[in-house]
Amino acid sequence: MPFQMVQVSKLYRQVAEQIANLIESGELHAGERLPPERELSTRLGVSRPTVREAMIALEMSGLVEVRTGSGIFVTDSSAAKNVKLDRLIDAGFSPLELIDARLVVECATVAKAAQLATPDHLNAAEKAINDMAGAKNRDAYQAADRAFHLELAKAAGNSVLTSTLEAMWAEMRSPMFTRYSSISGMVSEREPPTLAEHRAILTAIKNRDTVAADAAMRQHLMNVRAYLQRDWKADGEETA
Repeated sequence: MPFQMVQVSKLYRQVAEQIANLIESGELHAGERLPPERELSTRLGVSRPTVREAMIALEMSGLVEVRTGSGIFVTDSSAAKNVKLDRLIDAGFSPLELIDARLVVECATVAKAAQLATPDHLNAAEKAINDMAGAKNRDAYQAADRAFHLELAKAAGNSVLTSTLEAMWAEMRSPMFTRYSSISGMVSEREPPTLAEHRAILTAIKNRDTVAADAAMRQHLMNVRAYLQRDWKADGEETA
């Protein structure tokens, strides 16, 4: 009896596949404008961020074109005219789900770090913040940001937590997270407040204050989440 591997499909991919099927069947034509994000969200019974993620996956697969302020259109390319679902790329995990997972892991991690961090850990975390402040480009900034968070995981004294966080940070460089961050404007606007948030986390750890460390990390990640959830103006809708 033949068996097939069971796969858990990401929600945004299910939405993207449904739209790709409409393109393949001719229900959606090359050059046609898709319904606005708000309408798609209602009709599909998913959140607006999920619709946004689906549009990004379709865009990266060459099936739609996102025109800021105008809308989302089926492309005129051969990819859109001859759709194959296996062309629909897996762009990575949902950015909002990734931040939610980091909330669970990193809040507990910094509370532990507040108890166990050594002077070497604190100095390395301080250096990472200084490197963020002095970064000359986005890649250098992200590398220092990653170094800060991983140093706190190391300070918690648990190799499983460190490995888990390393995997999460790898996803922070995924095509989905990168494009989503760019659309939300987080890439260009987050640096100054992020530095202050990182300093607040480190101060709480230096003070051996587990509650404050948890709260500071939670605030930082909730702020990241809020930026990602800001209304997307690609479809020309008025923001809520």
